[in-house]
Amino acid sequence: MTSIFLRLARPLRRSFWTRLRIVLSSRGHGAFEGDYATWLGSRAQLTDEDLRYMETQPDTWTRQPRVLVFAEPELLPGELAALKQNLQRQPYPHWKLLTVAPQQAVEVLGAMEREPRDLVIFASRGMVFPQRALFCFAAAFARKRAPLVAYGDEDRINSQGLRTRPQFKPDWSPESFEHRDYISSSCAISADWLAGRKPGTLLAQVLAKLVTQDNVAAPRHIPQVLVSRLEPSTTTEAAEAKRPPRKLSESPPSVTILIPTRDRPADLKTCVESLLEITAYPDFTVRIIDNGSALPETKALLSELAAHKKVKVISDPQPFNFAAINNLAAKQASGELLCFLNDDTRIHQGDWLGQLVLLATKEAVGAVGPMLLYPDHSIQHAGVFIGTGPLGLAGHLHRGRDPKDPELAGYVDRVQNVSAVTGACLVVRRSTFDQVEGFDERLSVCYNDVDLCLRISALGLRNVWTPLSALYHNENVSAVVERSEAAESRYWLEAGIFEERWRDRLKCDPGFHPNLALLGEQLQLADKPRTSLRAATKF
Repeated sequence: MTSIFLRLARPLRRSFWTRLRIVLSSRGHGAFEGDYATWLGSRAQLTDEDLRYMETQPDTWTRQPRVLVFAEPELLPGELAALKQNLQRQPYPHWKLLTVAPQQAVEVLGAMEREPRDLVIFASRGMVFPQRALFCFAAAFARKRAPLVAYGDEDRINSQGLRTRPQFKPDWSPESFEHRDYISSSCAISADWLAGRKPGTLLAQVLAKLVTQDNVAAPRHIPQVLVSRLEPSTTTEAAEAKRPPRKLSESPPSVTILIPTRDRPADLKTCVESLLEITAYPDFTVRIIDNGSALPETKALLSELAAHKKVKVISDPQPFNFAAINNLAAKQASGELLCFLNDDTRIHQGDWLGQLVLLATKEAVGAVGPMLLYPDHSIQHAGVFIGTGPLGLAGHLHRGRDPKDPELAGYVDRVQNVSAVTGACLVVRRSTFDQVEGFDERLSVCYNDVDLCLRISALGLRNVWTPLSALYHNENVSAVVERSEAAESRYWLEAGIFEERWRDRLKCDPGFHPNLALLGEQLQLADKPRTSLRAATKF
């Protein structure tokens, strides 16, 4: 037994086991929302050391930014007094409270005498600043390379006075922001930059420049809860209003859909027939790659499907290698975009492909993937997060959860930039796929899709997951699951290749918050958060 274990483990380097120990130590802490108040008290409470740090650290800054808090005129006198008391309890002393209507902010800043590195925070009804808030915002603007915008996480304060409903945000995610504004409700903005806008400009309009204007510094995420809101509150819902949907051009690009298969006629029939009957996208063709099917019913089905004008069957009898099969098929594809699709998927949404194409045709976007659901309507795929999962390499968060669960609001109901999407349904420009030379054929079964996405992101492109496109997926039906020593050895070999190539990237997924547990696939609070006040303010 020992010799077998050592033989299987040999491909992995020592750093892999170090990574695995980190993941095993990052266990979850009970229910995400239900245990949040307890978790805050024991793991996120400010210590005496934190308070000393906030008092002494500003002395090391070349400049101590002034925080201009613009309170909305709608605040009642009691609410304004409560806000002032809240600010007076902040350890960071350099702030000024003004009553300013949002549409008048530019004019007020233009008329007042500003100090270098002034920053503006808009305070709306029901907003409460945790004790660390002003210090964290000021720390972001104190450095020479100060951002134009910095934003933090947020939560709610219920009727019992308990903090609940945490929203742990990703690092800057342009596609997510373009779909829904997740920054305005808890951000600080450069006073000089805001003052340079047109009179009457609102914060949301200023932030919109971040996704449309070149050479603008990306917003800086501070992984700390910096804003709490008293419930009930409609402010955040208004700030996060959905933006108008983008539409396909009149002449959308051609798409080739590639479907590998081997002797699963029932699944293939469901996949292709639903694809042809339901898909509303006007310009697509289907290439079915027959990887050595032998059953008569499979051969009959392939002949039947090949008679359809949009379908072509390609024979590829080589031993199963997901990467090699798709690479060969991609070379024969004519579409401007490629859609890799498993034969155990089922289409139920007419615009599923159109939604993916809308994103995949953006110049800065690489691979795009949809929401994948199990037949019982629970989540199978909502993006791939690296450094997570049972081996600390890659994992699917929220697997098995109801996508309509209120606890997942803000996590699975918006477009997101992610490290990777699954190859079970992946759309990418043909030119991008060729540029990275396709799938790595050494990763015949495991991690080839994640590796492809990471190599695409290394080009400077962003990978995107969207819930606006959804398919059903019977995971692992399309490939025979081997339970042999050879299969186990191959798995560990491919895991080792992936770990060695992406060791540095595995340390931190920008879309996976350090307050979340790495171990497992559910949204859980980490027993040992991988950040601290000191670490979060070292810019």
